[in-house]
Amino acid sequence: ALAERSITIDAAMVAAERSALAASLDPDPNLAERLLEDIRRRQGLGPVRFDALLRRNAGLRALVRDEVRVTEDGLARQHDLLHGPKRVARIIAAQTLADADAARRALDAGAAFGDLAVQRSTDASAARGGLLGPISRSDPSWPEAFRSVLFALSVGETSAPTLVEESYLIVRLEEVRPGGGPSIAALRSDLERTYRAAQERILMEERARAFKAALGRRRKVHLISAATSLGVAPLLADVCRRLDRL
Repeated sequence: ALAERSITIDAAMVAAERSALAASLDPDPNLAERLLEDIRRRQGLGPVRFDALLRRNAGLRALVRDEVRVTEDGLARQHDLLHGPKRVARIIAAQTLADADAARRALDAGAAFGDLAVQRSTDASAARGGLLGPISRSDPSWPEAFRSVLFALSVGETSAPTLVEESYLIVRLEEVRPGGGPSIAALRSDLERTYRAAQERILMEERARAFKAALGRRRKVHLISAATSLGVAPLLADVCRRLDRL
């Protein structure tokens, strides 16, 4: 596809991908570099594989860049995502409805949600007692089914088991954080930049899936990204947890 459009991926484009990844980890360049090296160490990303992933990202970005359209509605959603109200929750994930129902009965019998999440949840958040970072209603990185359940709860309320993608989730709302901050007009430049990056990511994932389908076999098309709203610890996992899903 790159050759068909006469697109060449050069060292500067690869370096830009690396810089963008580091910048998304932390605004402090030194800390960002340490986090990035930690990610590579934890995930076994040596120089050759890491460079290949960055190059592939750069290629996908070059293919989709001209397809992104910045709209007023999109900027409003991005503003809500970054500065609107957020909800903090805990979850227990189970592979079957029977397991989820058993967890819910344990909660009804008085089990502490966090303790039960550590013991039974199949989600990566189990080690934190199921605790997730602040979540926006507009955040497309979370399944709509999950956001619908989360934003229907009152503080302290626990949901019934709900099928979200491949797992049954029990959700407990811990905290509501009000929105605030500057207006869309005051933040327009930053909103356009972050909205464009988010849309590029979505289109890149779509293009990667299309490439995989066109190949007609289980060859993996990898992306690398640090987009997350869970904080530093999940960030480390998020950068590479999707590398082998596409």
